[in-house]
Amino acid sequence: MDTYKILHINYGNGFQLELDAMLNQNFSVTTTDSTIDAYNHLMSRPFDVVIAEHNLPSMSGIEFLQSIATDFPKVKRILITEGTNSLDLINAVNKAKVFSILLRPFDMEEVNTALVAAIKDIKSTEENEKLDEALARLKDAK
Repeated sequence: MDTYKILHINYGNGFQLELDAMLNQNFSVTTTDSTIDAYNHLMSRPFDVVIAEHNLPSMSGIEFLQSIATDFPKVKRILITEGTNSLDLINAVNKAKVFSILLRPFDMEEVNTALVAAIKDIKSTEENEKLDEALARLKDAK
């Protein structure tokens, strides 16, 4: 069984321990409270999923996820937000290419469901890339 690597950017939320406990049961989790640290983590090793709070001190979660969408396009991005500002949600999807949005209040099962869906999407994409490569090799062999 593969271990999927999750990077969680959290800033002062009470559910941190509960979320980390749930995530650590199923995933390898790195948690930080800084977008700078998060970016440095992404530069130093691969992650499969990034979970970011919308309200971060140096930039919004959407801005951070938008920046990594360009630099790390294969990383699945999940946004946690309390607000339902339509423009924010549209920007999250269109600009930051967010895979999933979790609106507070939510339960840990919703987080797990979002992560499992992201992992399935990663596996599907990897499988399709392998099939494309195999098909290209077959075409080249002809």
